[in-house]
Amino acid sequence: TASLGEAYRVQLAAVKTKDGAQETWTKLQKKHAQLLSGKELTVVEIDKGSDGKFYRVQAGPFADRAAATDACVALKKLEQGCMVVKP
Repeated sequence: TASLGEAYRVQLAAVKTKDGAQETWTKLQKKHAQLLSGKELTVVEIDKGSDGKFYRVQAGPFADRAAATDACVALKKLEQGCMVVKP
């Protein structure tokens, strides 16, 4: 298995606080338990300059790009925004 740093992940949201990222993850894990079961949360902090900091909510690891893509397709069918994030 790949470690989180070198595996594909899916990004589910971007929020304004680190606590908000954890709260969002908890809600999404419950709402989409079948698709996110066994996945780990990765929070990626980004600085958008004058817009401030955002915290990306990412789930993974996925075995490969195809597995991450399949998860995103399934999540989008459930009206959950999603995009594949490269290692």
